[in-house]
Amino acid sequence: FMLLCKAMFAGHLGSDEIDMIRQSSQTGTPLGNDRFTDQIQAALGRKVGHRLRGRPKKGL
Repeated sequence: FMLLCKAMFAGHLGSDEIDMIRQSSQTGTPLGNDRFTDQIQAALGRKVGHRLRGRPKKGL
């Protein structure tokens, strides 16, 4: 699948765009402006984007 995607976009995307897509894919964050992110959150009914990694901290 990845080779197909690379072939499809070969020469059409710069390295910066490819890096942004890769980072978005690896972190599970939407790639777009704030309006797009808001629309995705509304459609899913939950927040999307970077979250803190690991176990939640215990309250004191």
